[in-house]
Amino acid sequence: MFIRELISPCSNLLNAMLGCGITLFPEAFQTYGLIPSVGFIILSSILSILCLNLYITVNSRIGKSSTISTIALYIYPPLKLVADITIILQCLSCCLAYITLIKTQTAYILTLCNFKIGVWLPLYVFIIFVIFFSSLGKLDKLKFLSIMSVSSIIIVVIISAAILTIKREGSLPLMDIQPSLLGRVGTFIFAFTCHPAVLDVQNELNHQPLFFFQVVIVLVNIIGALIFIFFGIINSYIYDFSGGKEWLLVIENNALGIITRILVLIIVTPSIPLQMMIAIKCFVNLLNNNFAKSFTFRLFLSFISLTTIYIMSLTNIRFSNVIDLIGASVTIVVCFILPSLYYMLMDKKKKDIFNSIIAPLLIIIGVSITGMTIKSKYF
Repeated sequence: MFIRELISPCSNLLNAMLGCGITLFPEAFQTYGLIPSVGFIILSSILSILCLNLYITVNSRIGKSSTISTIALYIYPPLKLVADITIILQCLSCCLAYITLIKTQTAYILTLCNFKIGVWLPLYVFIIFVIFFSSLGKLDKLKFLSIMSVSSIIIVVIISAAILTIKREGSLPLMDIQPSLLGRVGTFIFAFTCHPAVLDVQNELNHQPLFFFQVVIVLVNIIGALIFIFFGIINSYIYDFSGGKEWLLVIENNALGIITRILVLIIVTPSIPLQMMIAIKCFVNLLNNNFAKSFTFRLFLSFISLTTIYIMSLTNIRFSNVIDLIGASVTIVVCFILPSLYYMLMDKKKKDIFNSIIAPLLIIIGVSITGMTIKSKYF
């Protein structure tokens, strides 16, 4: 029974975490080497566990079914506006990255299959699909999409392992430290992002004790880290990523490549309504009226948000650059700074020694990551 109850929260959080971040690691492994890549993945996973633990601990100890933004109402109300705006920016930025990926891969698939309908019609159909699911009220309603997405990730990894037996064009250095590595820290941090979703999962299963959710976040991060490492190592040996090419740009243009790209679309697709649902909840929190909570209004917000994102995706924006920017900016605020501030400002009687030490350290680490990324990218 305990294992069965883990399936829904783990699949939703794994979907939120893995998303399309998995596609960025093969190039990183080949560029920087095995030791730095594995080291950053493990470090990012540990930091993610610590940050998620702060969120679920605060939510549990204040005794409320809160979101990341409404926690502020019980601890320090002025932080609510900061939380709402930051989460909205993070979720919409993630959707921009995902839709950019979907647009380019849909174009590849249609070209390879020799279809003449163009990329726009499938995108329109896709956006209508996302608008509907984004307007749903609970993450649990997305669990079947999430399970399908996670299953597709496993299939993509298996396909890569099969290709490795017949093709080896790349290499995996043990260590190749480069100055650009600091600018890519955001990619590793972004890959373990599922923070806005964790409280929704906790609230929907509020009959479960805190320990249950601690098991969930540890399990999700371990599985995620192992998938990232395994996938990165395999594809480093299969393909040549010289020139900083992304994984999706070097996979074969044959039937297997088409299947892989379709599976990637299946992986990414459920992440968009998941991110949109969280962003819409924050919009509703900002407006704070009964009409804003209606399905009609959520549908309207989904339409406006996705239309704006779709227009932005028409520019020549690069997927990996969006990920680096998100990982080093709004993700740092949501994943490091907000949970730490919430815990530090919480009633002293509800604190413990371990998290009291961890919280300020996470703020320092988060600010340092942002500083390193900015310095590497722009100076």
